[in-house]
Amino acid sequence: MTDYDQQLARTHHQVTVQGNNSGNIASGNRDVAQTAATQNQLAATDIAEIMKAVVEAAASLGLTERDRDELVRTAQSAQYELDADDPDPQQVKSLGSKVIRLLGRTTGAVLPVVLTKYLELKLGIEPGA
Repeated sequence: MTDYDQQLARTHHQVTVQGNNSGNIASGNRDVAQTAATQNQLAATDIAEIMKAVVEAAASLGLTERDRDELVRTAQSAQYELDADDPDPQQVKSLGSKVIRLLGRTTGAVLPVVLTKYLELKLGIEPGA
C-alpha cells in the first residue's frame, strides 16, 4: 500500500464539544494525533437574540409593571454591553442572571422557562443557580 493509500484508509474524526470543558479526547487507540483549541468566548449573538426575545415578550409574561420594566431595562442593558467593542463577560453574566431571576417571577407560562434554560446554557450557568 502506498503512503497515499494509507492516508485514504485512515479514519479521521472531528469532535466538537460545546460548553465548559477541559482535558483531552482520544479517538481510536493507535497513532492518535490531537489538536485542541479552546474558545472561552461569550455566545454574544445568541445571548443578544435571547435578550431581544425577552424584551419583545415582556408585556405578555404576566409580570407586575415594576417587574416588567426592570426585566426590559436589564435585558436592554445586556444588549448594550454585548454591542460594546469589548463586552465584559462578567457584566453580561451578571445581567443575564438578573434576567433569569426576573423571569422566575412569572407563573404558569412556558416561554419564560424556555428563555431561562436557553440563557443558562449560553451563559454557562448551572440550572437553578
